[in-house]
Order: sequence, then structure tokens, then C-alpha cells
Amino acid sequence: MSYSHVEDGCLGSDLDIARRAYAGGDLRHAFFHAAWALQDASGDLQQALGLVCEIYSRVSDESAIAPASIAYGDAIGLAVGRAWRRDFESAIQLAADALQVYPRAFGPELVAQWVQASGRASRHAGVALHAAFGATIGWLHLRPAERWLAQRYVSLAHAVIAAPNADPPAVVMAGAVLRRAGDGDGALRAAHRLNSSGLESSDAWVQAGLAFRLLGRTDEAVAAFRRAHQIGGDPLTLSYECVRALCDAGRYPEALATLPAVVPAADNWEMSAMHRWFDEYRARARGTMAYALGDTPTSDSFRLAGCEFAVGWLTPHDASINAIRDPRMQGSSLQLHCTKMEAPSCRMVLAIVSTGTCDPRAASYAFSAIDTPDPRECDGPEVLNVWAYDARGPYAVNPPPDEGVRAAIRAVRAEPLNVAARWNAARRIGPTLGPSRVIELVGACSAPTTAARDGRAADEVFDQQLAAMFLLAHVDSGWSGSTRRRALLGVLHGTIDWVTLAAVIALREVALDEPDAGLEIRYELERLLARTPRNMANWLEDAIIASYARIPGVTSQDVDAVVGDLE
Repeated sequence: MSYSHVEDGCLGSDLDIARRAYAGGDLRHAFFHAAWALQDASGDLQQALGLVCEIYSRVSDESAIAPASIAYGDAIGLAVGRAWRRDFESAIQLAADALQVYPRAFGPELVAQWVQASGRASRHAGVALHAAFGATIGWLHLRPAERWLAQRYVSLAHAVIAAPNADPPAVVMAGAVLRRAGDGDGALRAAHRLNSSGLESSDAWVQAGLAFRLLGRTDEAVAAFRRAHQIGGDPLTLSYECVRALCDAGRYPEALATLPAVVPAADNWEMSAMHRWFDEYRARARGTMAYALGDTPTSDSFRLAGCEFAVGWLTPHDASINAIRDPRMQGSSLQLHCTKMEAPSCRMVLAIVSTGTCDPRAASYAFSAIDTPDPRECDGPEVLNVWAYDARGPYAVNPPPDEGVRAAIRAVRAEPLNVAARWNAARRIGPTLGPSRVIELVGACSAPTTAARDGRAADEVFDQQLAAMFLLAHVDSGWSGSTRRRALLGVLHGTIDWVTLAAVIALREVALDEPDAGLEIRYELERLLARTPRNMANWLEDAIIASYARIPGVTSQDVDAVVGDLE
């Protein structure tokens, strides 16, 4: 009898296959499938655990069941077996390694029980917590899906904090996880355990300050950051922490007085945004940063400014867009010949500037080659195309929207130029449009309302397309079976265009808000990345990777893997 791991379940679940293999005396295959059953959220975890332990009880040497090359599921199975043998430290180390690969799976509650049984293993548990949450260590207010993921690890964080002789860095990380889950008081208790027990550290005081900020206790937060400075923390970094705390409280004059005089390097987007906003504040002039961040930014507003495609967005940088932005070209009759075929929306912008119409075929435009994969090709049967092609080039598939949809797009665009403000506006306005307006929202992407016939045209067009996709993401609620899901994925599967990028950003925001959508959106972004032409649309490739990295549960190893697949 032979067995194989089957993704589609046609031979039954992993647990079923494991039972049949066990009954047939094939312990190696039984262990393999029982181990993988431990990550099946829909399965019976207790029965899978029991079977793994029973298999372990029948072998004296785990090499009899362990595969030569250990994968994620095998590592979890080995961890359970070693815990059954009371080798908790080794068990947690294996679990920590596995959680770095796939933090959404396997029960952190089990690891919490192992930590309680062996406080010496808290260091490895700290590694597991850092693997899952290290990328958001500085964030204060997490999105709903990020909080949901953090809440799965609350039991493990509490176990680390309570463990006798717990590893101090692990306690700091555990407190940070509690803060991510919204438990500011628990985070404070973790920091105070260290700071009051002879294990005082600048890291512990920083975490205390962040917890105070979450609780709205600004003066205590500032005092904690200053204490961190006194005992060896980086003075420049901690000055900025004080500024963030004061900004959260709306105490901008004090924040300005605290702002370091040292202007950060140009590539430090967050600090640069902070300095530029306060320059406008000092001069009492409402400039670009006030427009982007609003008049009352929080600490997270500045931090988001450091994330590409997070607080603002960059219009896709097709080569011919540089021509219309060049003041020397404005007012000229544009006749462009490009090396590679560019996106239909790019050609629409050329038509707007040249002729005042939205028909991309009206522009004088030629190209030498079409990339591979062909960006005109759709991906799958359920496609909601913005554009189609004939012998003359791209043309709009859908009719233009009515005034109600245009008004909704204008209302979203009236908000500050950042994703958070406009996403919240779309959340409010989208349900008033409803599922029946999907085609009109998609039609708005090929029939924008813009008077600009100069270098601003590209920015205005993409701005309206992004507003349309944000509204599309809120025409109804829920994820599985929803109209918005079918529509957004339909756009994603269509002809590659600027609107594809707008759909990527909207889907990322859905994944940050709704845990049920995250895994499917992660898969869809991987699928899109695989069919993105390398040369035509590097702007799309960069945006997919940036958005993919923001999906809760995606680790740095995941990002490295998808980037590696492109090379």
C-alpha cells in the first residue's frame, strides 16, 4: 500500500490517510500525514495530536519516522512528538522555526503549554513571536486582520511573560504582541516585570512607552522614552518616539519643540515626512504634506508615509508619461514611438493630453514589441475587463458612469491624499452605491472626469481609478460569495493596466481589514506576479511585492521566495 499527500482531498483528509497508514503498520507515512493534519484548521486537531503521540510512542528513534528533508508540517509533527517526550526546549525551537515559515497555521496555544512546562524554552518562544510580528514592531494601531493574527498568539505571550526566569528579550517581544492585540495593560505589565526586577533595559522602556501611547497616557509615554534614553537607548530614535507620542495627543507645539534639529537622510521617508509636515506647520502654510497627511496627523500617519503605496501612491511610471510631464513637450503635438507596448490607461492619458478625448486610439502612438507574457491576455474565465483590443488598439469595454457614481468618486477624492483617509471614505460611501453599480465603477476607470491636458493628467486619471476600486471594494460586505470579491478579482484577472495596480492596492486593504480574505488575496497576488511582464510593467511588479508584504501572516521568507521566483 502506498500513500501520498493530496492537496485536493480526493483520497480523504490527511488525518484519514494517516489512520489508514497507521492501521497498515506504515508508521513513516502515518506520521507524515498526521503531522500535516496539524495545520488543517478545519480538521480535528486533538485527534491529529493524539495520533502523532501514539506513533512516537511506538518508535525509539525519531529517525525511523522523520523524513530526510524536513518541511513545515514535518517540523510541527516532530515538535509535538518531542513535547510528548518532555523535551520542551527542542520542541519549541522546532515550532519557532516552523512558525517563521507559516505563522498563520498551528496552534500557539500548544506552544504556550510547553513554555509553561519549561521556562527555559521561553527564548525559543520569543523567536516564534518575533517571526510572526517583527515586521510591525513599531506600529501602534494595527488593522483588524493584523489584530486578529496577534490575538491568536496572546496565550503564548502570556506564557512567556509568566515563565520563571524567562528570557528578557522574549518578555519584551511578548509584551509587544499583547500591545498588537490591543492589550495595552498587559504590555505594560510585561515591561514593568523587567524594569522592576533588576532586568531594566532601554528596549523594555520603549515597549512601556508604546503601551502608554496605546492607552492615551502621553506624559507617561514621554517619560518612558526619556528613561530609555538615560539607560543607553539611541537619543535620536527616542526623540522621535516622543514626537510621535505628542502627535498622537494633538500636542503639536510640544512635538515641534521636541523634533530633532538633525534632518534625516533623504531615504528615510517617515522622518522626512515628519520634518516636511512640521515645516509647513511652523510656517502656517498648508502645503503638500498637509494635503497628504491631513491637518492632524498621528504617529502612524508619518510611519505610513515611509511605506510605498501605503500612505500615498505613485502614478505608474510608463516611459511615455515622462514625455507629457516634460514642460518642453506641453502644447506640442505628441507623436510617440515606444520600445514596448504600454498600458491602455497610459495611452488614454496621451489621448487626453493630445486630443482632449478618452479614446486611447486617438493618440499618435506606436510601439516595437509586445512583452512576454502578453499583457493583453486575461487570466481565467471570470474576468471583468476595463479594456479590450482590436486591430486599432485598446478600447473601453464598459459604458461611462452616471453622475451618481462620478459624485461618489469625487467625494472619495475630496479626502486627504492618503490611503487611510480615502479607504475610510469609500467604506462609508460604497454601500450607498451597492452591487448594481459595479459595471459603472469599472467604466469610470476608462472614462475619467479630468480637465487637465498637461503633466497632471496621469496623476488625476490614476487617482480616479483608485477611488473607483476603493468604492468597488465596499459595494457589499462579507468576502466569500460577495459581488465585490468577484468584481475585484475579475479586474485583477483582466488585461494588465493601471487599473490592475488600483485593484492590487484595494485588495491589500481588504486583506488588512478582513482575516477571512487574506489567504485568497495572498494567492491571487502570487498568481498575478507570475503573469506580470518583467519589462513592460516594473511599476506593477514593485507594487505587488509591496502589497504582498503587508498581508497579515506573510513573512520575510515569503517575500524572499516570491522575489526569488522572478530572478
